[in-house]
Amino acid sequence: VDMTAGDLILSSDIDHDGGAESFNLTVEVVDADGYSDTTLITVVVLEENDNVPYFVLPRFTFNLLEDVNISHFVFQFTAADEDFGSNSEITFGLTGNHRYTDFQINSFSGALTVAQDLDQERQSSYELVIHLSDRGKSPQKATLTISIVVIDVNDNYPIWEESAYAISILENTSPGTSILKVRATDEDQIDLANVTGTIVYYVTNGLVSYSISSGNKNGEFSIDNATGVVTIATALDRERQSLYNLTLLATDGGGLSTAANLTVVITDINDTPPMFPAATMVTNISEYTMNDTIVYEASANDYDETGPSSNFTYQIQFGNEDGLFSINPLSGQVILLGELDRETVPVYNLTLVAMDMGIPRLTGSAQL
Repeated sequence: VDMTAGDLILSSDIDHDGGAESFNLTVEVVDADGYSDTTLITVVVLEENDNVPYFVLPRFTFNLLEDVNISHFVFQFTAADEDFGSNSEITFGLTGNHRYTDFQINSFSGALTVAQDLDQERQSSYELVIHLSDRGKSPQKATLTISIVVIDVNDNYPIWEESAYAISILENTSPGTSILKVRATDEDQIDLANVTGTIVYYVTNGLVSYSISSGNKNGEFSIDNATGVVTIATALDRERQSLYNLTLLATDGGGLSTAANLTVVITDINDTPPMFPAATMVTNISEYTMNDTIVYEASANDYDETGPSSNFTYQIQFGNEDGLFSINPLSGQVILLGELDRETVPVYNLTLVAMDMGIPRLTGSAQL
């Protein structure tokens, strides 16, 4: 107190929050003759909003499965403020890259919850800012940045680039030949680490592998389970099987599968010679048979595909040195050209040849 003017002066800092809320002062006045009097002065320390709210035991990172339910509880944030009254009353807020709808925070309790369905494929992580604000006339504020990582759940099936595939190959294509590469994708997550040159997958929901589930009874084809390359595994034969309907499976790391059809048409090469019904054929004719009579009609078959490889021409190769017989090159009809005499020649052994029109031209023969 000023001894002359009587002014009451603050001589040091006071703090309503950490010190006394009021002071009871006795002030004495003394005149020149030594007379005195006293009075009691009460100084009330008023609260001022001078403290910033703060988080109690803050947490900075969270992991959430993408299939958690709406309203799923994430974390209970708590905060404190050293002020009193409304200056210590705290409200919570939320901002960040969450579209302002994926998460919400209770403004009074500080409970952070999921507000919308999450989708790791749409957004795999969030950076959220939790805001604190007291309710003073000049609010004090604080923030906390948190990270939320959305963990993938295997909720997507593999998708084929094509729902059906078709290819034609020659029947003499060598085993080991790659004939087609198929591909499927999966929107689920794939995480990998390259450890000393070796790729190690630790999240494989989106990692697709390939297999043949049906239509490959004898194992004629194989598929690389990682690359989707389809390869001929064993020798093919169009005459044995000309068409394959293979069911391909794309399976992700979580076990979800999608099928696609692969049609393989085996095209013919000329690898089967013509064949007569028997190695030796017999026909009986009278020695009085007239010239230009059809005495036999030869017919050959070929297992090659319809076309040049199964169209034939016929000829007599041996046994017709006297020229008594001819054969129609297209129909195979054997025709008598001269007179017969059983007493002179009772039996004729003709070697008939059928030649196809394929490349290369193949032949078959039989005795008549």
